[in-house]
Amino acid sequence: MKNLKKGIVFVAIIAGLSSLTSYAGKTLEPWQEATLLNNEALKLESEGKVVEAKAKYEAAIGIDPTLAIAFSNLGNLHFQENEFKKAENFFKKAIRLKPETAAFHLNLANTYYAQKHYDEAIAEYEVTLKLDSENALAENNLGDTYLLKGILSLAEHHLNRAVRLNPELFLAHYNLGELYVTQGEMSKARTSYEQAIKINPMYADAHFKLAKIYEDEYNPTQALRHYGSYLSLNRKGDNALEAAMRIKSISAAMKQGPKKKAG
Repeated sequence: MKNLKKGIVFVAIIAGLSSLTSYAGKTLEPWQEATLLNNEALKLESEGKVVEAKAKYEAAIGIDPTLAIAFSNLGNLHFQENEFKKAENFFKKAIRLKPETAAFHLNLANTYYAQKHYDEAIAEYEVTLKLDSENALAENNLGDTYLLKGILSLAEHHLNRAVRLNPELFLAHYNLGELYVTQGEMSKARTSYEQAIKINPMYADAHFKLAKIYEDEYNPTQALRHYGSYLSLNRKGDNALEAAMRIKSISAAMKQGPKKKAG
């Protein structure tokens, strides 16, 4: 599953501290200097300067080895680079320092998920929800994990709760669509994919899944529309070749006259 779908949580501690240059000539406590370095790393990260950001996080940890947020943010960087084992280790260090921080557990759970360690992921999502019972993203990710394991009743429970907690969480609507496809409830799946697209029209995978449903429902106009949207958003995606082939086939069938479905 793409990282986008899992939703890594970035946590910054600003605490009124802006930058080291603002404190030139002043004596700072180690935790203050480390926090400033953490914040500068976050800025570098937002600018796409990953190497520099890593160096700042590591410097922050060197000054204050108890700064949990720096360990977590460094884990985030490694996660984005698909270095999941390294990310896991940094998230665990953050949790040892601040075990009551829900975001750290959520990030660790996402890292387990990325490594296909689904039972461990479930355990950490549940810890997250014990610490933050209204965390819609954790509910979504937990439901998605149960869906992968084929435990559909629990998947549906958690995905529906995610939607109740945050009706604008398009990932939860998309995952409900995936669940309903698995259950053969295609009308419900269509509604869920449509809702995901309504919230986030740029989510290519939802367009592709919706196109397939419309094609199966003998609605070539809508199928073409959503296959086309998928290609315009993700021309190099995993389903790009299939989408292009379906567009060609459906278009040819429409030119030949009314038929139920393209071959």
